[in-house]
Amino acid sequence: MQQLDKLPLAKDQSIDKKISVLIKRIKNVPEIKRYALIIHDKDSDKDGNAIKPHVHVMLELDKQRSVNKIAKALDDSSERLESMIKKYKRHGIENGYAYLIHQTQGAEKKYQYSPEKVKANFDYPKYIKKLQQRVRVTNKKSDKEFIKEVLNNYLAGKISEIEAKRKVLEANPLMLPRFLRQLDAVKSTKFEIESDEWFKNRSENNKSKSVVWISGHGGTGKTVLAKMIAENVMKSAYYMSGSDKDYFQDYNGEHCVILDEFRPDKISYSDLLKMLDNNRFDVNAPSRYHDKKILADLIIITSPYNPARYYQNDESIRPTVDGFEQLDRRITMTLCVEKDKISLMKYKGYKAEKIPAPGSGKFVREIPYYMEQSNFENYISYIKDDKNYKEKINKIIPKVLEKLHDFEKNIDKNIGLKLGEK
Repeated sequence: MQQLDKLPLAKDQSIDKKISVLIKRIKNVPEIKRYALIIHDKDSDKDGNAIKPHVHVMLELDKQRSVNKIAKALDDSSERLESMIKKYKRHGIENGYAYLIHQTQGAEKKYQYSPEKVKANFDYPKYIKKLQQRVRVTNKKSDKEFIKEVLNNYLAGKISEIEAKRKVLEANPLMLPRFLRQLDAVKSTKFEIESDEWFKNRSENNKSKSVVWISGHGGTGKTVLAKMIAENVMKSAYYMSGSDKDYFQDYNGEHCVILDEFRPDKISYSDLLKMLDNNRFDVNAPSRYHDKKILADLIIITSPYNPARYYQNDESIRPTVDGFEQLDRRITMTLCVEKDKISLMKYKGYKAEKIPAPGSGKFVREIPYYMEQSNFENYISYIKDDKNYKEKINKIIPKVLEKLHDFEKNIDKNIGLKLGEK
């Protein structure tokens, strides 16, 4: 705060001129991000006596700077400056901007200035309106109490993880590192407890896991079909596999897992068999994925390979030891997606295949194979390039689910589809 007649500017200048010169100096403050100022000309003391007109300035910087350096840039005394973060902690910035118009706790009885009177390099009226809706400008809670409150709301399911992070970031970015450490610990413990409860429930109720394998070339709609099934069966969040380097990087206990564009080099055959075991729920992701527990009721695999071709192309497999039937019996439903149709496939055993052999022409080997059992039109492929894709995809979902339900009846197995629901 500085009285207008004591501003370090020419005394014979008008108030408007003094404010104009002051703003120029503010703009020259190093690392200035936002600023706002207002003339308080209607303030009074506790006895009702008028206080001399003075100016309040709020500066927000990109980087921390000492009060002395800022005072020097403004050609003013450092005694006139105060760190709002130091005084009010996480609400310092909000308090600073709000006090310009006396919108803070403790200033309610003071004259309430209009936001339109504030001069700023941003939309101050819009900011203050949003601030009034978003937070109470107060310093009642300590950082520790605030973090505890956010974590409790997250654990109670009142806010999502991203909402929790946003609340802390908006309150005070300096709290974020401490909060993230505590959040990781809370998530880890929460996951362990939920995992234990989930395992017990599956064991006591003798529930089995469903596996859907969807094969096809790129652009035919494999992933769209996988998402349709996941959203219909689970009615809750599903997990879509991450990058090639860490397939389960962001897995957080979702009960449906989509392994997208799956290939033989992703997971070893023995680990895949463990993960897809219909009656085994105490399964961890392979060690390369940090041994995360997989709490899946439904696993959907999309791949350019059908299960038989996957088996043939996995170099880690020893056919004399690792039979293909081990994989096939774990798969509840095998689908093949082509441009014009979606087919239900059935494992038919082994057949002879002739392959080139150096120096001796060809030799014969036995390979597993599938045959089409039933099919329906690939409605997804027909609309994938349509301008009204989002609208049309919602219309075809019931048709696709109905056809898939027919497949369920065909194989006498249930993956949990719910007809009449998207």
